[in-house]
Amino acid sequence: MFRLFSTFRQLLFFKGTITVQFNSDYLYIIISHLLLHINTFLQIHHYLYAKLKLLSGLSILRFEYIIKTIGQVFKNEASQLISSTLVVGLLMIIASVLMYNIENAAQPEAFSNAIETMWLAVSTLTTVGYGDVYPITAAGRVLSTIIAFLGIGMVAIPTGIITAGITKITNKEKEAKKDKKDFCPYCGHKIDE
Repeated sequence: MFRLFSTFRQLLFFKGTITVQFNSDYLYIIISHLLLHINTFLQIHHYLYAKLKLLSGLSILRFEYIIKTIGQVFKNEASQLISSTLVVGLLMIIASVLMYNIENAAQPEAFSNAIETMWLAVSTLTTVGYGDVYPITAAGRVLSTIIAFLGIGMVAIPTGIITAGITKITNKEKEAKKDKKDFCPYCGHKIDE
């Protein structure tokens, strides 16, 4: 009931234009509270409430611009993202082979082949480090440390690619808006400053 009261207070507070997003969110809250109170009289509440919950998924539409921008970045920067993923995969294979060669003599039961050693490479590269398999030799620990630092780069490289792509798209849109402002909206002639 408090949510319903605060909804009406906010509706009264916003005397200006109310956006579609605002309406859809508060419409959902109002209808859900009405359905809760109608539940004592009708037994179809759960069915209607479930259908109404599906409508709450429409609130993701307010993030449509962001989703489109990120999708455009993935499309534009696909080759760089794929190449960074391939480099990470190659690093995991190299790390598992190196770790197998270093640790097999010291721990033959834990590092029986390069495929099983891949588990250590994956857990170290993703910086999870479960602790079920770990190197005991000095060279193995040094290699594990290097792999852990490379794991940080595994997250940083795609993040940097995506961020740079978003910045590029945002800057293009700003330039397009700026160029649009240089022309008269009525006649289309260039405005001299």
